[in-house]
Amino acid sequence: MQLSVALRGLTCPATVVSLFPGDDAFASQATEAGVWGGSLGARRPRGPLSWPLVRALGRRIAAAGNPVVQANGSATLKYLAIARLIARGRWPLVYRTIGMPSYWRRDALRMTTYRWLFGQADIVVAVCRRAAEDLQEQIGIPSHRVRVIPNGVDAQPFVSRPAATRNRVRTQAGVRSDDVVLIHVGSLSAEKNHGALIRTAAAMRDAGQPIRLWLVGEGPEREAIRGMIDRAGLQPLVWLTGTRNDVPELLAAADVLVLPSLTEGMPAAVIEAGLSGLPVVAYRVGGIDEVVRHEHTGLLVAAGDEAGLRASLTRLAADQTLRESMGAAARTACQAYEIHQVAAQYADVYAGLRNGQRPHV
Repeated sequence: MQLSVALRGLTCPATVVSLFPGDDAFASQATEAGVWGGSLGARRPRGPLSWPLVRALGRRIAAAGNPVVQANGSATLKYLAIARLIARGRWPLVYRTIGMPSYWRRDALRMTTYRWLFGQADIVVAVCRRAAEDLQEQIGIPSHRVRVIPNGVDAQPFVSRPAATRNRVRTQAGVRSDDVVLIHVGSLSAEKNHGALIRTAAAMRDAGQPIRLWLVGEGPEREAIRGMIDRAGLQPLVWLTGTRNDVPELLAAADVLVLPSLTEGMPAAVIEAGLSGLPVVAYRVGGIDEVVRHEHTGLLVAAGDEAGLRASLTRLAADQTLRESMGAAARTACQAYEIHQVAAQYADVYAGLRNGQRPHV
């Protein structure tokens, strides 16, 4: 939605269309922003594919004059790839992948399927260099059909960090003045590796460090994570917030973003944290090191190195001056990921495709 709004500001009309009904709040916001094109299907099909939905998608695109179409998400790519075959390739197709494709498609059947699907797109956009390399080496997408365009964020909600907001949120959460709040923003899913974070928090508590841990998000691992928190005796120190619409305020009230993910592309959370003036401690996976500069805007450790994760968090928790200096550097560095700058790069890709510069598939 943010990308579509920014594209319209560049006189590149964009509309968001969903295959199926989803988040009512998102639809309302997109409508208010003037970019909502509605949902095409009443409900998700029971089988792997809905042919009526494929036909409805094709008709919708044809009625729009065969524009450049961008798929976000693998299910959307599946429908668009088939609709485009039926249309005999009359409209250009872009696919945006936000992660490391080979991590999610390890078995041979899935890999074969996704190689075919990715091959139907004229251009595949990767959000970081490592994802682009993965597309070429593991999926087999030729380099001339891959573009690297970083994740983009609407900076405005994050750039200010008023003391009143910080104090209010911390007071409401029962945070003491000397507590250091570690925050994680992301889905409660296995690849986010919450177990490492909970074990690290328990070790820091046992060492007498005054920390709090906020886990912002929702997902399938919620009950497993709650069980880990209970077994570690961390209930008084951990806040499982669920889905929130006030993430900028929560970041303003926190001290360090921590992200021990096993895989990532370029997570928006590290950009939002930087814009909020927070240093980041993270595993060095995917494109995180393209946003977080080690020892400058945060601290990076090797994936799986829980001792390194704890040492880095302990160091920042004990040094407010270091947190503030890294946070200030992060705020400056992350301006490069402001959504309008990123939208201009997408607009260039679309313009090339509209002008007939479609790479040979």
